[in-house]
Amino acid sequence: MEFAMMRMKTLGFALLLAFAMIATLFGPGHPVALAQSDERCFAETGYCIRGTIREYWEQNGGLAVFGLPLGPQQAMMGEDGVTRQAQWFERHRLEIHPENAAPYNVLLGRIGVDTLGRQGRDWQSFPRPDSAAEADAERCALFRETGFIVCDEFLTAFRSYGLNFAGRPGITFEESLALFGYPISQPMTEVIEGKAYTVQWFERARFELHPENRPPFNVLFGRLGAETIEAPAMALQRGPWQLVAFGNVNAPQAAYAGQASTLAFDGSRASGSTGCNTFGGAYTVNNNQLSFGPLISTLIACAEPTLDAQEQAIFAGLQDVRSFTLAGNDLRISYDDGRQALVYRNIGAAALEAGAWQLVAFGDTNAPRPAAEEPATIMFDGMRVMGRTGCNNFNGGYSLDGTTVTFQPLATTLALCTSDTLAAQEQAVLAALQGARPFTIVNNELRIAYDQGRQTLVYRPSASRQSVVSGTVTYLPRIALLPNAIVQVQLVDISRADAPAVVLASDTYVSGGQQVPLPFVLPFNPAQINPAYTYAVQARITIDGQLRFISTTQNLVITRNNPTTLEVLVSPV
Repeated sequence: MEFAMMRMKTLGFALLLAFAMIATLFGPGHPVALAQSDERCFAETGYCIRGTIREYWEQNGGLAVFGLPLGPQQAMMGEDGVTRQAQWFERHRLEIHPENAAPYNVLLGRIGVDTLGRQGRDWQSFPRPDSAAEADAERCALFRETGFIVCDEFLTAFRSYGLNFAGRPGITFEESLALFGYPISQPMTEVIEGKAYTVQWFERARFELHPENRPPFNVLFGRLGAETIEAPAMALQRGPWQLVAFGNVNAPQAAYAGQASTLAFDGSRASGSTGCNTFGGAYTVNNNQLSFGPLISTLIACAEPTLDAQEQAIFAGLQDVRSFTLAGNDLRISYDDGRQALVYRNIGAAALEAGAWQLVAFGDTNAPRPAAEEPATIMFDGMRVMGRTGCNNFNGGYSLDGTTVTFQPLATTLALCTSDTLAAQEQAVLAALQGARPFTIVNNELRIAYDQGRQTLVYRPSASRQSVVSGTVTYLPRIALLPNAIVQVQLVDISRADAPAVVLASDTYVSGGQQVPLPFVLPFNPAQINPAYTYAVQARITIDGQLRFISTTQNLVITRNNPTTLEVLVSPV
């Protein structure tokens, strides 16, 4: 409930007494919103809005669009590196730009784009819809600038709010666009606070469909401001984390392999192991600043000199920590004025990305069907997921959030499955690998749940635990590829100039009408790789036995800091 603004024209004894009683009632540690002359305060968070920001908040949607204030108005550095007055709200950060005329004297960041970026998701790679939906102008609106379509409840919500342009009655399209920006996705399913919702992303918002609410509250705007503020602290709690390296940032030492060193955060206390001793203590987080209170640990002597050096580095780092960064699934704790670092990896991510997994069962969670004999695999490399359904290859991006993996749209080959069992298996795999899915790894078994937990894919480590080179094949001419085109991609050893290339892996399939970019996956045995050798990917496309496209440049991979994910350009013959 919002506190009404108090206009303090006089300050008599009675008012002072009333304030004193309020302070006594709430006591220390409970912020009390006491309004100044132009402030509006909120008991829910204890913060107030005033002046330009208050005016903007009230005129452009208020609580529904921006949410409650989550902190005071204060000097903050903007995206352009300039410090200005700004304030965080549940759904946005409002930034004062006095050099601009209203309504642009307060600006909103592209918080939708920024949030996706923080999750490692590139909105420009999201699939565009079928253009046929453009014809239904009453239900939908096509935004040609980004190629996405907004329909039904989401379109109603978009049209219901906008910046208040002076002299314009009602809410115009331009006012709505100024507030939310362009759509940057189609509707998709995502897990928010443990529940699956249909959402659509915009440059400055995430629209969420809540069918349990009556209109207009069936569409709510995501708490992206709160998520941004809470992100560093919450991300730490998405461990536990396992040490992978420590020491000098320019020459880190690998963590001791004989005994895992871990670190976990629960919101107020941290606990872990150095590899030979356990420890625990309080910690605090302020943006990317991390500090620990005194740590209590066991006092077992480390048996190995390497383990002892690791323990000393851990305790030194946790007591002298200056900042931390999260990149993908890695947590880096910097200390010694940035010269030293502890590098941890999310244990769930480490297990998920340990190697290739092979499907052993799918379907009903309580009575899964055995997988087909044709191998179906999946592999996560930190940025991309790739594998095989049993009859087609797939490839795409993904991100991790604790025990939830969110799949970006997958590119697949289009070969026909040769049996009903394979077809059912492929349908299950492709249905599961969409949107946000909870996963577990227990007793060396990976389970990916979908259909609200009623269906499950069950994987176990493949016997070879191979690594892969993956990517796409594309070409520049605007030519449709015939359905009978055969795509062949090979991983080759080209180290010897006086000898033919040695083929280490090959991926060959019929395009089946699939157009470029065409995905490929090339599993290989890491034991066959010599760091001193040179490896490359070669590709060709043939139609009716005639070579039509071929790669003409070296596409180096694996060794000498070359990638394992790439795009291979083929040229017409």
